[in-house]
Amino acid sequence: LAATIHDYQHPGLNNVFLQATKHEYAITYNDNSILESHHVAASWRVLLQEECNFLKGLTREQYLEVRDMVIQFVLGTDMKFHFEHCTKFKAKVSSEAFKVGCEREDVKFLLGVCMHTADIANPAKPMGLCLRWTEMVMEEFFKQGDLERSLGMPISPFYDRDKTSVAQCQMGFINVLVRPLYAEVTNLLGEPALTDCFGALEANLSGWETHGNELLKTGGK
Repeated sequence: LAATIHDYQHPGLNNVFLQATKHEYAITYNDNSILESHHVAASWRVLLQEECNFLKGLTREQYLEVRDMVIQFVLGTDMKFHFEHCTKFKAKVSSEAFKVGCEREDVKFLLGVCMHTADIANPAKPMGLCLRWTEMVMEEFFKQGDLERSLGMPISPFYDRDKTSVAQCQMGFINVLVRPLYAEVTNLLGEPALTDCFGALEANLSGWETHGNELLKTGGK
């Protein structure tokens, strides 16, 4: 459920832009995990409509638990928590906190990490699929950059379509954010995650390093 709603009504603009432009979402959620807060709230309004409320058969305790987990998981996709959660996850793996019978809070934290890992999964997809999504993601960034330029705002890093190297952007994204997290998560999960996900990530990184922006033209072939 959290994964399904986690980007509901996303405007294609990031939290920094929404805050800087005093967007209604930023005002509503007090500049705090703006998009993520909106995804949950807007989705929950739909869910609570009589014809949509498939949770109405739950007990009060079950409902509160589901709602608590969904909020935790979706807010956890805010990239501002990335390094904090990575450090905490690595420490818990080292202390073997995720064994069968572990604390309920550790289970919820692990599920949240898994969802965040899936949310930034594009570099860990097979190359052809990765490249198609990369083009769409970068175009979303560039459209925000175009808007920033038209408003006389500083253009966000990697959002200037005239100056940005997609390859450099993707290599930085993989090396700084995705690869360290995937190394920990796939090591915990074992096979086939190590081969299917981490292996694909390494292949995509190698492709960007070897071919640069030409990789987009060849489609990885």
